[in-house]
Amino acid sequence: MSRDAAIEARGLVKSYGKVQALCGVDLTAPPGTVLGLLGPNGAGKTTAVRILTTLLPADGGEARVAGIDVMSEVGPEHRVTGALLHACTPQTAPGADGPERLPLSDTQVVDIVRRYLASVTDVDTMFGEILDSAHHLGMLEDTIVIFWSGDHGFSLGDNGKWGKWSNADSATHIPLIMSVPGTRSAGRRAGGLIEAVDMYPTLDELCGLGAPPQTLDGLSFAPLFDDPGRPWKKAAFTRWGRGEVSVKTERYNFILNWGLGAILLYDLQKDPHETTNIAAARPDAVMLINHSAHIENVAFGGALAAMLGLDRVLADAGWTRESLARLSQAVNPAATPALPSDRIVSVLGETDRWVPYEDGEALVRQWQLPEANVFRYRLGHLGTPVQLMRDSAPFERLRQVLAG
Repeated sequence: MSRDAAIEARGLVKSYGKVQALCGVDLTAPPGTVLGLLGPNGAGKTTAVRILTTLLPADGGEARVAGIDVMSEVGPEHRVTGALLHACTPQTAPGADGPERLPLSDTQVVDIVRRYLASVTDVDTMFGEILDSAHHLGMLEDTIVIFWSGDHGFSLGDNGKWGKWSNADSATHIPLIMSVPGTRSAGRRAGGLIEAVDMYPTLDELCGLGAPPQTLDGLSFAPLFDDPGRPWKKAAFTRWGRGEVSVKTERYNFILNWGLGAILLYDLQKDPHETTNIAAARPDAVMLINHSAHIENVAFGGALAAMLGLDRVLADAGWTRESLARLSQAVNPAATPALPSDRIVSVLGETDRWVPYEDGEALVRQWQLPEANVFRYRLGHLGTPVQLMRDSAPFERLRQVLAG
């Protein structure tokens, strides 16, 4: 292998169990070259980069980066090569209770951000050159121009996160600038929520290609080019891996991590950098009416769900009683209340079959609520809240709890 090449690899091989990510990859990049790896998800792009930056050992092959044999000369001093892309997997050092993460120094953080911003400037310059060429060729009058990052954003140390591997706003909020000939909104900004899956049906409509398939998840945002201020989507959805999903509105970002049982809620208007999880806030006291800790029993055993056919809809979508039970456990993995038991007032309907009364009683016992805080009525699901208009005892008890 030549020591003159900035990057050179021969026969790189890497497997994850039975899945082969790289199979004899060769590549060479002379000094001063901008190298890009293109391919669909699962093609091995990230694996190749991780190997070349010494963050992942290869199963076979040869590779040199800046004259360093990354297959055998791997050391902490070389890992800075991969700090920009993979600082979310920081170096570790032996600790009393096992490996401990080493935080990045201020100097490293400044260098990583500087490199990232430099790459943004470089992309901006190259995009400008493309537009200049298109202008000189007279193409802009009938050409749709799109500048976007269709995959993900990038966290630069936000809340200790680096990279794209989360549902944080910094990792999912992507740039999108479009120029569409013949529209009336040039230079204006649309405030509506847009998802990457919306791009295909939008281009289909703008180019007049015909009706897109009805099975698409995306929604054409072509109407926004004529009226950028019109009401649009109420929410956008993202998913990271198999265990974390988010629902984002114009104001809030709600994140649920099933694996960790974590619930995060950020107010993007008041807290654009997502530093305060308002879902962690606790009220002084709470009143629960017709409650249950088992969503699976409500969906698959409740009378209302059966009458509306919700159980069949859920089953057709692949949900089972067991999978909903796992979701319940993920939402509240410790099976304990967020408040002290004496700060919770419970109101139950003994003939409630929509939210089975037995599950409400089970939760009262599990949380060990004081009997003085539990109110039972010989009524059903709808009759119980109506009864509260006649009987103020539960509210009086809640007032006493708040006063105490």
